Amino acid sequence: MTNSKNKLSGAKRLEPLAGSPLSLLWDVTGEKRSNVSLQQANGQLQQRLGEYQAQLQELQSALRQSDARLAHFIEHAPVAIAMFDREMRYLAASRRWLADHGLEGRGVTGRPHYQIFPELSEHWRACHECGMAGKMLRETEDRFERADGSIQWLKWESRPWFNAAGGIGGTVIFTEDITGQKKAEQLLRSANRTLQTIRDCHEAMLRAGTERELLDEICRIIVHTAGERMAWVGFAQNDSHKSVRVVAQAGVSSEHLKNARVSWADAPRGRGPVGTAIRTGKPCLCSNTLTDPNFAVWRASALKHGYGSVLALPLMADKQAFGALAIYAPTADAFDDGEQLLLMDLANDLAFGISNLQLRAERERLEDEILGSIEREQERIGRDLHDGLCQLLVGAKFRSVYLQKVSGTAAAAQEARALEEMLNHAIEQARNLARGLNPVKVTPAGLVAALQKLAEDVESAHQVRCFCRLPATLNLSHHQVAYHLYLIAQEAVQNALKHSGARNISITLAQPENRLLLTVQDDGAGISPVRKPAGMGLNNMQARAKLIGGSLEICGRPHGGTTVSCALPVPPNHHETSPFQQASSQAGARQTPDFSGG
Repeated sequence: MTNSKNKLSGAKRLEPLAGSPLSLLWDVTGEKRSNVSLQQANGQLQQRLGEYQAQLQELQSALRQSDARLAHFIEHAPVAIAMFDREMRYLAASRRWLADHGLEGRGVTGRPHYQIFPELSEHWRACHECGMAGKMLRETEDRFERADGSIQWLKWESRPWFNAAGGIGGTVIFTEDITGQKKAEQLLRSANRTLQTIRDCHEAMLRAGTERELLDEICRIIVHTAGERMAWVGFAQNDSHKSVRVVAQAGVSSEHLKNARVSWADAPRGRGPVGTAIRTGKPCLCSNTLTDPNFAVWRASALKHGYGSVLALPLMADKQAFGALAIYAPTADAFDDGEQLLLMDLANDLAFGISNLQLRAERERLEDEILGSIEREQERIGRDLHDGLCQLLVGAKFRSVYLQKVSGTAAAAQEARALEEMLNHAIEQARNLARGLNPVKVTPAGLVAALQKLAEDVESAHQVRCFCRLPATLNLSHHQVAYHLYLIAQEAVQNALKHSGARNISITLAQPENRLLLTVQDDGAGISPVRKPAGMGLNNMQARAKLIGGSLEICGRPHGGTTVSCALPVPPNHHETSPFQQASSQAGARQTPDFSGG
């Protein structure tokens, strides 16, 4: 074959070995074709591989772009959002998340969440595990205590995210920091409690009858209405130690105040809130009892009793502090500026109320002294009337009787009898006047006995039925109350006798709902419903009722008759009554008449 033919056929000549006469031909056409096919397939594979690599690069580029877009979206999302893998490692976090959780300027991507927040409680870890299990969770408010002790309130939602294979790749958590909202709610609740406390305290100031009663009630309201741990009032003493005397207290206080030994001097025990408020005349706040150096003397007690912060408010009179109101809260930083202003107004009102009650007490003391002097003078005049004038009148009566016997004429004897009758009336009037000057004795049953005697005298002297409905015993804490009640009853009975033409009069003493009520009723002509009487007798009764802290009411009845009522508040334990008994001067079983029918 020719070379061209060998080339086309792909045959090969095998040259004989040296000295051999034989030559062989080998056909390699198939091999050549296989090589060509292999080369062609390899070229196609290389081309296909290049295409796949290009596609892979495009996919990787698209994936990177997608990841970048997702990271960009999360980073710039207007909410706090973070994406985690199954190991709770950060994949992405929004700027809002970083800001809300104090992570600004810190690289978090790839770092475990629990490494960044080691203080996370088991509650939060359990929530994350539920998210990894495919559950969607949410809370409208949840408390997160940070490592520095601060409290963060969060509204949050957790959702799982899925990978390309459909498995859970991790979780996405959305949060909203509602700490500011919670603080605003707390401030609103605190302000409402403070306002309610002030309202209740003002009502207590209106109702209080004594300084001690007022201060005890103010402390009780601050503890129970405002929810404070303790409240107490101290008055500055001008002794050598400049001590502060506790005059009222409420709450968890007895042991602390027993050992406090507070002073208002410029010394360690006088540099606390109360001493400073009294010494300077300005409010003094201890925001944190555990860190304030001026509260170091009482720190152990504060820790034991749960006092977090203390506000002391001076009680001022004539630009000088005479005491302080101290309020102990269970938490630190409990008193904001607005609340301090409101409570300072309360302290000013309390100081004014204390001053008024002290003035009232002093006025009542002076009135008691004056009334005591008047009563002693009345007793003296009564004794003089009984021992002097009455005896003279009795002696004159005996002389008139003697004149009747020695008179020589019937006319003279008749004149002597007339003189005797006049002297009898004069003696009776003098004795009644002597008895009326001091009718109520300072005994537990003094008022009851005096009213019964009044009814007996009315029936005896005026032939008018006078009924009493009185307690068997009545113990009053103050003699003047019994004295003035008797005089009011006496004046009302005298008015009924003189002006109404009454046939029946009743005197009632009752105790409805911590009140003492004296009522005098008659079935006489009554008074005009248009114009009430305004004579000296009515003025005297009104003045006496006011003097003992009571009120007087006079009214006519529809079918005739008059009712005079004197009511005064009586605190519990100021008097004790047993069941009422019916009493009259003539028959103990006689019922009090009903005047409603005229």
